[in-house]
Amino acid sequence: KYVYTILSAYIIFCVGLLYWAVIFSGSGDGDTLEHVHSSWLVYHGKIPYKDFFQHHNPLLWYVAAPFVGAYEYSLRAVDAVNILTTSITALTTFYIYRIGKNFTSTTLGGLVSAAFYILPHESLFDKDFKPDNFMASALVIGIYYLLSYIKEKKLYSLVLSFLCLFIAFMFTQKAILTILCI
Repeated sequence: KYVYTILSAYIIFCVGLLYWAVIFSGSGDGDTLEHVHSSWLVYHGKIPYKDFFQHHNPLLWYVAAPFVGAYEYSLRAVDAVNILTTSITALTTFYIYRIGKNFTSTTLGGLVSAAFYILPHESLFDKDFKPDNFMASALVIGIYYLLSYIKEKKLYSLVLSFLCLFIAFMFTQKAILTILCI
């Protein structure tokens, strides 16, 4: 029981540390500002690739447009999307725990998997607003539902898996490397 409690507390601490870093530290790097600007352009009705140049897939800007628009392109908008990204990291951590618990090991294995994923020195970039963080989350969730389909043969799991993998690609084209392997 102590090991479960310690690992759970550690994971909660690491996720809390990411939120703390967003609230009390700088507002992100150049990539973050680039994507906030693209989200602001989308919020104001501009169409990616037609009205402005970008070299990423567009889903991130459409997801963030309401957050950026609510703060009218200020540094608070950057903090808002970084908090959104940190929440996505927490969701990814949860699904890594579920993959470890449900398909490869036990509850302890799931907690250890999540704890290794959320190591503070490795995950501090997971607070920055970048399409890679959203892509990774969608990939992990897609893999979870694919494994669920393989285990239970329920069609909705296969549909959710496909949808998540497609969403991952719409965040960034790098997802195709993982999708091709699957």
